[in-house]
This record gives sequence, C-alpha cells and structure tokens, in this order.
Amino acid sequence: MKVIRIDFVEDCLDGTSLRDIHLDHPVDEDLVRRFATLGAIDFYAHFPIPYFRGSSCGAGIMGTTGSTSFRVVLPRDDRDRVLERLIATVEG
Repeated sequence: MKVIRIDFVEDCLDGTSLRDIHLDHPVDEDLVRRFATLGAIDFYAHFPIPYFRGSSCGAGIMGTTGSTSFRVVLPRDDRDRVLERLIATVEG
C-alpha cells in the first residue's frame, strides 16, 4: 500500500493540524492492525461501514475500512517526524 497524496485540511487553534492521507488501495483490517501495534486503536468492525479511531505513531487517526483515505490529527510538535513514521507504517 502506498500513500499517493496528502491533503492539508486545516490548522487548529490548539496547534494541531489536520491532514487527509490518500492511498493507492482501500484501507483494510491489516492496516488497522498495523496502526494498533504502534498505538491505541478502537476498531468497530461490526458497524455497517467498519470504523477505526485512536492514536498511532504519535498522531490521532480516524477512518473507515474500504475507503482510500483516512484523516490524521498531527501534533503541534514534531509534525514532520510523526507524519514520516505514519507513512512508513502504511507503506511497510
């Protein structure tokens, strides 16, 4: 799985920054499990459209399986390092 585009969404007053990460394949349960190995992820597989949210690689993440993108809340500090680690997790 590869990251094909990262869209800026907005910067928040608390210093965090929102980005949408676009992938070349849909998010699947394997990717959600990889996120969970590096943080705390809640995965609602029983929802009509399975949903995940939590933190991984130092960022807040949320999205649905089957979608080709997910949202990231980057911290105020170390944004670039956190984003690089998240991309490595996706592409790893």
